[in-house]
Amino acid sequence: MRTRTYGGGSELVNAGMFVALGRVMVMAACLALFASPARAQGDAEYALGPGDKVRITVFNEPDLSRDVQVGVDGKISYPLIGEISAEGKTLPVFAKGLADALETYLRQARVTADIVEYRPFSIIGEVKAPGSYPYSANLTVIGAVARAGGFSDRAAKNKVFIRRANDVNEAKYPLSDSTPVHAGDTIRIGERLF
Repeated sequence: MRTRTYGGGSELVNAGMFVALGRVMVMAACLALFASPARAQGDAEYALGPGDKVRITVFNEPDLSRDVQVGVDGKISYPLIGEISAEGKTLPVFAKGLADALETYLRQARVTADIVEYRPFSIIGEVKAPGSYPYSANLTVIGAVARAGGFSDRAAKNKVFIRRANDVNEAKYPLSDSTPVHAGDTIRIGERLF
């Protein structure tokens, strides 16, 4: 195999380096193209809960690949195995549990799980349109208020009360664009005193 070089003086470049660089760039583009939405958003640590819609893909088993919704009991119904718990599990843990359960019927089941639709968040209090809204990754309190039509005329704009999905009580947070909202949260915008 002959090696050709390009450039002159101290800028000699091996043609093999061009080929290797091209392969790396193609692989990176493919990975970006086929990355799942949940993993692209860094949601490997996202804990599933009631209302989440999950896409299950079983390699080489199109009849077992489907979108399912986590029920109010925290479980999903799935062919062959019936109900399986999903609540509180991360996507990789859930996929591994499903693959293990399918091992009775399939040899070396390979399963992936991705978020198709997050459970909604709720916003109440001094906003123009209180209610439940679809959650999206990286949502902040200001974004949640915007989805609810903005503040009412009586809104207190310095603090917000949030009850996280798995908490019993709400906590007070600064009302800023850096205060995150999580799927399943209940946000309350208080009324100002004067």
